Amino acid sequence: VRGVGAAMARAANFGEITDIVTTANAEICLFVQAESTEAIQNIEAIAAVEGVDGIFVGPADLAADMGLPGQPGAPEVEAVIHDAIRRITATGKTAGIIAFDHKKCAEWVEAGATFVAVGGDVAILARGIRAAAAAADEMRAL
Repeated sequence: VRGVGAAMARAANFGEITDIVTTANAEICLFVQAESTEAIQNIEAIAAVEGVDGIFVGPADLAADMGLPGQPGAPEVEAVIHDAIRRITATGKTAGIIAFDHKKCAEWVEAGATFVAVGGDVAILARGIRAAAAAADEMRAL
């Protein structure tokens, strides 16, 4: 059970989709995250769960689970991700992933991912705050 919070919800495009509270139920999809080697090993079983529309692979957590913390781009991690994307799409479900640069986004799309998050909201917010602070410092220096 949770509150509405439509003005602050990502799903409402942070308040830009004004009818979200009356239309959301018709547009809901369920993604689960696979962020461990155990989850990847069981990807077909996870995809078979009724109501699951897609599986989102978490590269950073997967890398950490593989004993490679901070190395989501390590060749062995990326090999597991490529295999996971192939296996997810073979089940007919949507494969998702996050990437923090456009080159990597294109690579995951080419691999078969159809839901690619192009950066993290917190990282984007932090960059915006830093830019605003830097602009304020420049104005103060005038």
